[in-house]
Amino acid sequence: MPYNPDTLVPVFVKVGRPSKYKEEYCQTVIDVMSQGKSKTAFCHSIGITTATMYHWRDDHPEFLSALKQAEESCRVWWEQLCLDEACGVEGAQFKTGSVMFARNVLGWKTRDVDNPDPEGATPALTIVMPDGTKIVEI
Repeated sequence: MPYNPDTLVPVFVKVGRPSKYKEEYCQTVIDVMSQGKSKTAFCHSIGITTATMYHWRDDHPEFLSALKQAEESCRVWWEQLCLDEACGVEGAQFKTGSVMFARNVLGWKTRDVDNPDPEGATPALTIVMPDGTKIVEI
């Protein structure tokens, strides 16, 4: 083991392949995930594995911060898509897949399943945000 001659303290030498990490990936992950794409899609776009991305998250505080921002941007993108479809924005269609995504990923609740109305009154479907805000009744 090599030693520093002045202090006689062991010098640890990094072994292995150099990291592919670049600071510009902080902005790249935000850009990719702001389009509703996953962390896996980001990794694919720059040619790394998700394991490598998680190492970067642990080793680079600025990348961790960017990843958190990217996750929030991704969530906002999906929320907007689901809201557009639920509220009948022109060109958007209310699809079962969006409802399932909103329920399972975003935490929305639907009245017809989670809060059945014993009298069977309309609306048939109410989308409620996790904070209790009612979004739309159909």
